[in-house]
Amino acid sequence: MKKAYCGVTLDCTAKYLAGDPNTCAKYLEAVDRIWRGRIQDLKKSKASDLVCEQLRNCRLQVEATATRDKEVIRCLTEMTTRGSAILSLKHYLLEAFGSMKPPVLEEACFKLGKYSK
Repeated sequence: MKKAYCGVTLDCTAKYLAGDPNTCAKYLEAVDRIWRGRIQDLKKSKASDLVCEQLRNCRLQVEATATRDKEVIRCLTEMTTRGSAILSLKHYLLEAFGSMKPPVLEEACFKLGKYSK
């Protein structure tokens, strides 16, 4: 889940760099809203394990881009953040579904012999 959260968060920010890097008002808004708002709140609350080393590293990249570091901007724009986010979500969902027990109704049907696997 941590990897998926980090991938989606990065994509929700980096997608604004795909346009003209010189007009980055939406990107800076996303940095403030996501990284300096939500992520910072998660970190302060310590209520979530989603704040991991990977997320911290992404934040450093995002913050460097917000200061208009040309090299970091180039790296972020070349990353396929959307594809990475989708793949990490897919892996998380496959793992989550694999660890889930069958629904109660389905389990009852198995016990009654009305449903076969």
